Amino acid sequence: MSSSGVVFSYFDPFAVFDSVKNEFLQVFPFKNIHWKTSSGLVRTIENLQVRLASEDGESNGEDPFIKFLVVTCKSVDDYRSRVRPLIRQWLPTLQERDAAQSMSMPVLLLYANSEVVDSNLFKSISLMDKFSKDFPDVKTMEIRSVYKSPQEKNEFWSQLSNQLKSSILAIFQKRLEKYLHQMDVITADSNSKFEDQLLMREKILNLYLDFKIDEEATSSLDKLKLDVQSNNKNIEIPIGSLEVPFKYSDNVHDLSVAQMFRDNTTSTFLLYKYFFYRKFELIKLKSTKNQQCIRMFSLARLFLKTINKLFKDSPNLLEFQYSFIDLMLERLPEGELSDSNISLEIKAEFLLLQRDVWLHGVFLTTGYKILRKDYKTEPVYKFDIVKKSYKDELTFQENFLKRTKEILSLFNKADGNRKRIVDILSIEVGTLYYQMEQYEKAVSIFISSYEYYTQSKWDSIGLYILQIFVLSLSKCPNLTTLQIDGDDIEIASLIANSNLEILKLLSDDKEKLEKWNSFLELQDNIKVPLLHSVDGLLHINVPKTSYISKPNTYAIKLEVNNFGIPSTIEANSMILSLKNSEDKFMKFTAKDIKIVPDKNEIVLQNKDIFYGSFYPVMLEIVVKNSTLVKEFTNNDESKLEIIKLYQPSNFSVEVRQSHQFSLDGNSLDVVYHNLKAVETFSVTVDVIPNSGKYPVSLSATSNLYSISFDNNTKMDNIPYQILDGNTNFTLRVSTNFWKKNDASSYSDVTIVKIGCYLPVSVSVEDVFKKDMFYFKFHLNSAIEKEPILLCSSKLSPPKDDDKYSVSGNFNPKTPLCLSFDSNNSCLNCYQIKSSGIFDSNDIFDLTVKFNSLKEQLDILVTDAILVQGDVNWYEKFEQWKIFWEQDILSQLYYNYMEFQKNRKIILLPNTLDIQKFQQRLLSFAIDVSVIRRIITCLKSIEKGVTLNSIDVTAYTKNMISKQLVVPVTLPEFEEFFYVEFFKESKETLKIGESVKFKIQIKNLCHQWSQCESQGSFCFEITNSNEWVVHGRKKLRFSTPEEEIEVSIIPLKKGYLTLPKIEITNYKGDLTRIDNPNAYETFLVY
Repeated sequence: MSSSGVVFSYFDPFAVFDSVKNEFLQVFPFKNIHWKTSSGLVRTIENLQVRLASEDGESNGEDPFIKFLVVTCKSVDDYRSRVRPLIRQWLPTLQERDAAQSMSMPVLLLYANSEVVDSNLFKSISLMDKFSKDFPDVKTMEIRSVYKSPQEKNEFWSQLSNQLKSSILAIFQKRLEKYLHQMDVITADSNSKFEDQLLMREKILNLYLDFKIDEEATSSLDKLKLDVQSNNKNIEIPIGSLEVPFKYSDNVHDLSVAQMFRDNTTSTFLLYKYFFYRKFELIKLKSTKNQQCIRMFSLARLFLKTINKLFKDSPNLLEFQYSFIDLMLERLPEGELSDSNISLEIKAEFLLLQRDVWLHGVFLTTGYKILRKDYKTEPVYKFDIVKKSYKDELTFQENFLKRTKEILSLFNKADGNRKRIVDILSIEVGTLYYQMEQYEKAVSIFISSYEYYTQSKWDSIGLYILQIFVLSLSKCPNLTTLQIDGDDIEIASLIANSNLEILKLLSDDKEKLEKWNSFLELQDNIKVPLLHSVDGLLHINVPKTSYISKPNTYAIKLEVNNFGIPSTIEANSMILSLKNSEDKFMKFTAKDIKIVPDKNEIVLQNKDIFYGSFYPVMLEIVVKNSTLVKEFTNNDESKLEIIKLYQPSNFSVEVRQSHQFSLDGNSLDVVYHNLKAVETFSVTVDVIPNSGKYPVSLSATSNLYSISFDNNTKMDNIPYQILDGNTNFTLRVSTNFWKKNDASSYSDVTIVKIGCYLPVSVSVEDVFKKDMFYFKFHLNSAIEKEPILLCSSKLSPPKDDDKYSVSGNFNPKTPLCLSFDSNNSCLNCYQIKSSGIFDSNDIFDLTVKFNSLKEQLDILVTDAILVQGDVNWYEKFEQWKIFWEQDILSQLYYNYMEFQKNRKIILLPNTLDIQKFQQRLLSFAIDVSVIRRIITCLKSIEKGVTLNSIDVTAYTKNMISKQLVVPVTLPEFEEFFYVEFFKESKETLKIGESVKFKIQIKNLCHQWSQCESQGSFCFEITNSNEWVVHGRKKLRFSTPEEEIEVSIIPLKKGYLTLPKIEITNYKGDLTRIDNPNAYETFLVY
């Protein structure tokens, strides 16, 4: 019995089974049989193979699960005379046999031809019922070869398959219960034989194997092995001898552990073979071919390891290993997945094991050798098999290549993770080609593998490959180039490159120097430069920041540790390439460099500057006709920051928000520093889009996003217009220039952030008087969290017009702090007189000078707290002041209220990460004293620093103010009158007594650009509950001046204001009136 399936037997005395045998076999194998264990778990038998054997033929000693008797019946006489006696004769024999052995199920197969199907042989009962009545303990099934339709045929055989499934599962359960019961009986009987216990264990195991029930079969095998191991502790088992060649049978009766113990033929080898065989059968139960392959190889390797250890002194060990692997190769799963990656890889692994066994045997018996392939010479093993494969050395070499190439082919087809094995095997092939003096073939092999091993740090293999590679190249005079990755590479370049790789792997300085000199000597023969990594030769440390080495030139100090070359490297040039997040590249260079052994500090410079964070990409060191290269990985630890530094002699073009603000438009100031130092320059200013849109246009009249100018078209101011209500934008300012008496070109790219908002809010009111005019301006901050300092305000009359005189300019001794709150604002009033007329077309300019409170505090923090007048310290700090202003001061958020109340400079809580600033400063090449004072300053203002008013005034007196110019015009023409009450007597006013007043009315329209008023006007004294008016209360007039007299009687005591007056034009509209008595009060007794 084996895992190939279960056995059904059949007896066909009437020779009718062959007519339906093909259809009968189509129901096998059975699919998806479900069996429930005693613990309630359901096991699914996905595929149960069935082997059909003739009852009088060979059954290999296996007990059929079902025994069929195939009969046919054509008449009643035929049934009575032949069929029934035959069945009665067959059944007792079967039952007797089953009583002694395991149980089988007898089944009658009634072959029913068309006559039998369509008629009843017995008048009162059908033939099938007759069988059931005569043989009630035997199941009867019908088989036929005639069907009414294909559908009926399919349904018929499907039904038969289900009946057989049910039957096979029932007999399986009965056998299992019987075996388990017998096992319990044997175990409980202290006088039972050990062999009987093993035999019953084997029966249970075989039953599970037949039905491919993996879990239970594994458990049974474990129990069987445990029984054997427990028994072996008490007896001495001989080791036995190796079986050469190793044999394997699918029939369990060829190898039984119970039989071995019964016959006293047990040995250690046979036990290991037995359990190997059993585990191998278990592996065949796995559902996928890949799983079978993996476990088969693992089992075989473990078995070989065990045998090698036990029989290490056996002369037949190599022959056993070779034959065993041969057998495993034959037993590898076949079918659809035999060409899968895993199957191919496992086959290659077996072949590799077998090849190494073959090599070991050949080396021991012949003395043939392959470079770097060695095996122990003791003990001496026999190896008389496959002698034809090594009858002479050439045959041996050819077979070695054939075997190795077959293994390589399988590994390559598998496309797995065995690239290293592939390379090792390729090296062995290349080594043999070198040994056979086939140097060009050796080169073709090594060219694809030597680089991998040198990069993989397999130094011993890498050194060996390189040495063989160089020797092979040197012995190929006809080779001038080799094609690598599609490029033709010179042989001289390859040898030079390989010499450097060998140099990396050598430890002796003398040998290293020889290889370095050989590398240099080959340079003259190299036409196309070759790149070579400096890894293993030089250690490169890139600094975190740069510094200014001379005006407009930035430099970095590169640390180079020459630990690999015991000689001074004379390099033509050195180039360090950097890249930022926008893929902009920048290069620092040096020429005529000498790199001595050990540590070096090399200064690289750059005149084409970008600012920001960069990552080193590549360092190139040009040595004669070769370039030594260091490639860097992109990570935060290698980040190098190029920050803008101050140098008094630098030429630069600064684009900034203009200090002159105007309601007419926005503009940028262009400031040139050290302009006399340059011969020519050109500047391009680009607007950087924000989320794909341009925030501003560099033109007040059109959409313009880039503007250029040079020394011939120099610009001092760039107008711009804000698009879509943006409050800030970013510019890229690119400057290219040539200095006087300097042939080099320079460039500078700076990113500038501009805030495009008006920081001051201005509102205006106007007041008319008899011969003068007043403007009232209301000033405060336009930004809620940014107070401003009002330095002065001034109203200027129109240019080239001296008829106006203006008074009321505001110029406080100390700047006035204004906030967004209307309760903390400033009101400026200006009186305007004119020697002529007031013209609404005349434009006055309100000039407001101011600063933000943050600007003042930044100055105080810098000058009063940081620098403190220390000139010597400032000299160290000066080059970093741009960084201080742009990167540190911009991150300070002050408590403005605290400063206004107590002149205390303190930051808002949790707005500054001093530790982060300190780490960044320490990464720069800044003097330690500068870093220490900066950190101290930041810690001080975080806690709070109180200044006195003298310090505040002194340190900010030279603060450059910004200026806002607001154009204002006089109001458009309005009808305007002057009206005044004159009391004619000086008598005291008493309640109820009449008082005379004279009222003068003057038309002042002539003081405006429109001198004449149209139509007549109506003067009226309005009613009041405080006065009674006697006289002309209402008057229509058209003359420039009028005068009327009225008597007024007070109706209340106390302070009373005069009655209100109104003047309307001919349309009935109210006019503007200047009434000096409007708020005058009289005391009434």
